[in-house]
Amino acid sequence: MDNKLARVLWWLSITAVAAGWAVTALGAATGNVFREIASQDRTAAGNADITVSSSLKFPAPSDTAAVGGTLPSLQLEIDGQAATLSGSATPEKTAARTGESERGDGIRVEFMDRMELKAGTHRLKVAIPGERVLVEKRIELAPGSRNWLLVEPVYAGGTPEFVKKRPADFNAGPRFYKGIAGVRLWLNGVSL
Repeated sequence: MDNKLARVLWWLSITAVAAGWAVTALGAATGNVFREIASQDRTAAGNADITVSSSLKFPAPSDTAAVGGTLPSLQLEIDGQAATLSGSATPEKTAARTGESERGDGIRVEFMDRMELKAGTHRLKVAIPGERVLVEKRIELAPGSRNWLLVEPVYAGGTPEFVKKRPADFNAGPRFYKGIAGVRLWLNGVSL
């Protein structure tokens, strides 16, 4: 078996393992907690809507062996009902847009989806299975409210404080090509 075929088979096996991990971590979908809606749709009385968005940067597919992962999916669960958000991937060969941790060539994956659900308190889980990231929080949504949930990546590789102490070391500190260590969730501009 040639080296290229072996790498493709390895990549596919990692994808299958990551997908299985996400299903186990999030659990099976239950009930009709939410429904996906278009941006122009209005919500029913007593309901709220939430737009979930994220912009994640990953190594190009030929570089994924460096972090042991694959290009990601973003998975969401609200009160037991799960959904996989589809992302659009584009090569990014420019300097960082949002900070030094994203400097360099890679793949930018943008996620966005809008959902309608009953107003009230909900248990929210967000997962990036290819990176083995899972975060669980409780959120409160008021009737008739329009809400925005931002999923912000926390890249692996150390803290920004470490970079300040050793600015000459280009690779010091968190970098997208080292993988995603976690996520921060922001609901309507407030950290959860």
